[in-house]
Amino acid sequence: MRLGDWLALKKIKREECASDLSVDTATVGRWVRGESVPQPAKMVRIVAYTQGQVTANDFMVQPEGECTVNADPEGSSTVPVEGRAA
Repeated sequence: MRLGDWLALKKIKREECASDLSVDTATVGRWVRGESVPQPAKMVRIVAYTQGQVTANDFMVQPEGECTVNADPEGSSTVPVEGRAA
């Protein structure tokens, strides 16, 4: 289950989640929008906070047909996955 879905299901605001996990509200927003992935220590806290309903794998889901790779030293790029529509 995605973090944003879990927060909605439990009716927990991002501000409360951020406070409980000792991070900025903006950080929770980036996680929910898929703009960043939590560091391992925070990931452990998220799994515990959600009683295992949100796991590290839930942050790795990409839009169908796309895969994020480190294609160049400047950052990551999104490229089509072979066999899927772009």
